[in-house]
Amino acid sequence: MSKLFRTAVIASLATFAVGCASTAPKPFAALAKAEASIEQAKRADARRFDPANLDQAQQKLTAARADAQKRDSKSLDRSRRLAEQAELDAELASANATAAAADVAAKEVNASIDALRSETNRETNPR
Repeated sequence: MSKLFRTAVIASLATFAVGCASTAPKPFAALAKAEASIEQAKRADARRFDPANLDQAQQKLTAARADAQKRDSKSLDRSRRLAEQAELDAELASANATAAAADVAAKEVNASIDALRSETNRETNPR
């Protein structure tokens, strides 16, 4: 009986080990984070200021979704990695868009200051 018990335990452990080894991390949380980052980039006007990184993020997200549908371990792992890359690309697009928008705003403020200075100079130095 101990030989049968030992065989059953070894078989159970082997089955458990194979099951754990073939289980890839699920990409669904990474997909959701990538989607949220892309939406944030769109709100930051990345389509206007950094369309290349935004497009790259969207392409990677599309590929990640396709891999997630396959459900095999290798595809799920690739899906998770692509989703993480898409999230980073979207965050970069968002940061670049925010910086570009701030630059545009700063230039507008400087132009207004220059206009006010010109107006002040005309008023104080009439010809």
